Amino acid sequence: MTWNFDIDAAPRGTTVSKTITNSKGIYVTRDIFFPDKVLVAASSRMVMVSYWMPPQEDRPNGRWHGLATDEQPVAWMPFPEFPEGDTQ
Repeated sequence: MTWNFDIDAAPRGTTVSKTITNSKGIYVTRDIFFPDKVLVAASSRMVMVSYWMPPQEDRPNGRWHGLATDEQPVAWMPFPEFPEGDTQ
């Protein structure tokens, strides 16, 4: 894996609509966001696991988890997957 400096290309997650029945028996559709984990490099020279937090009332522009509100990662790479094969 190598670092990618195009922050706009970083995976942010997927929003899925789910319909449930509430306690009053009424069908309610809600959007549920599933973030994608990525490794990010911050300007403080720290590397961490992060994910995109979409815009909400308290963060109208969205932000990266673990970084300051207006801070953007300087680079990112996909979160590694568990290696395939025999693990025993």
